Amino acid sequence: MRHVYLFDIDGTLVSAQGMGGKAFRRAVAEILQYELPWHTRDFAGMTDAGLFRRALSEKGLAHDEATISALADLYHDYLGVNMAEQPALVLPGAEELVAEFASLPDIRIGLLTGNTRRGSELKLASLMQHFGFGFYGDDHAVRTELGVFAREQITAEFGAHVKITIIGDTPNDIACARAAGAECVAVATGAYTADELQGADRVLMSLTEWR
Repeated sequence: MRHVYLFDIDGTLVSAQGMGGKAFRRAVAEILQYELPWHTRDFAGMTDAGLFRRALSEKGLAHDEATISALADLYHDYLGVNMAEQPALVLPGAEELVAEFASLPDIRIGLLTGNTRRGSELKLASLMQHFGFGFYGDDHAVRTELGVFAREQITAEFGAHVKITIIGDTPNDIACARAAGAECVAVATGAYTADELQGADRVLMSLTEWR
């Protein structure tokens, strides 16, 4: 095995069409009793653990694990309802590329996402079956730390010789790849333009341009 490809979810594989942010705001409003003024880019490329902590900080509250757990549970409940009513939209080329990669014997594909594992399952639905492993935003508040952790785990599992490519749609994905010592392919199907993603090794307008 010679190559690991790690995919981001939101803006890269699927668009949740605002349903993730809607669920998050609703959970914060119910538990913390205030309305988040955040917009799309406040969520883009962040980890869920980081977002939970940021919400507490903006309210002037300590990062209490019981409150964070309650926020996460309620967020997942509302996200599940939202995804049942309006499933995430699979972005152009994503399903075909993932299926092709999953069929190749000399590579592995996984997820590297700011979403929690449960949030990933809800957003990806049937696409989730293609990913045998992943690195999720449950515990890592900082995206670059998640990238370093992924590199350590992949090296331990497959060896230091394995090449890693991180595929994402935000500057945070690029920074994550750099921290992990990985190649980065950026795709302009999220909240950022191709010009804003020029720090990547390669920039695509969509995953249909992969070849």
